[in-house]
Amino acid sequence: MNDKKQNIFFLLVSFIIAMFLFLYASASSFQTSTAAKVVNSETFTNTIYNVPINLNYDNSEYFVSGFTSDVTVQITSSNRVTLQKESQEATRSFVVTADFTDLESGTHDIPLKLENLPSGINASVTPSTITAKIGKRVSKVVKVEAEINEEQIGEGVEIDTATVKDTKVTVVTDEDTMSKIDHVAAILPDGTTITDNYTGTITLQAVDESGNYLPAVIDPEETTLTIKVKS
Repeated sequence: MNDKKQNIFFLLVSFIIAMFLFLYASASSFQTSTAAKVVNSETFTNTIYNVPINLNYDNSEYFVSGFTSDVTVQITSSNRVTLQKESQEATRSFVVTADFTDLESGTHDIPLKLENLPSGINASVTPSTITAKIGKRVSKVVKVEAEINEEQIGEGVEIDTATVKDTKVTVVTDEDTMSKIDHVAAILPDGTTITDNYTGTITLQAVDESGNYLPAVIDPEETTLTIKVKS
């Protein structure tokens, strides 16, 4: 083989080797890039329970009742730090809201909205709607009565007197519910049996003539119940 042909041969071999190295490097770079994209696209999910609902309405004019007070929110993000921040109540920026503005008195199905979600966070709320009653806000002074279930009186025990510290309280609710309230009851807690004189703090509850509980805000919300038994 003469020198000219030998040089051409070496050049051709060098070109083939260079092309091989180029293709190998390109393939390695593509694999590395693809792996990086897979890592970057990894997502994390947290489920947050008992997230409170913010109600948008004029509470000086209206009263809302009968709704679920908290919901479950599922949040997803590729940023684990942001996800953890939104999972903690103290550092959370998003809120769940129910908008009652411009609604007439009555019962409504209200869609829930997630507001102030940080960029890169996806979220869903369960349930997605709540059913609630809205009505004109009214207040009234209502009498308080002590109520003791006969099954809570010990055998052979006879009640002499049952008195409450607060004989009247202020009740706030909507107009329709207020028309149904018969009195405010100081009901002896379940599991309590009267075998002797008794004094305890009782949570008050608005009730109708049949003793059914009605939604209302009571001030004060508790009173002292004193029961004396006959000797």
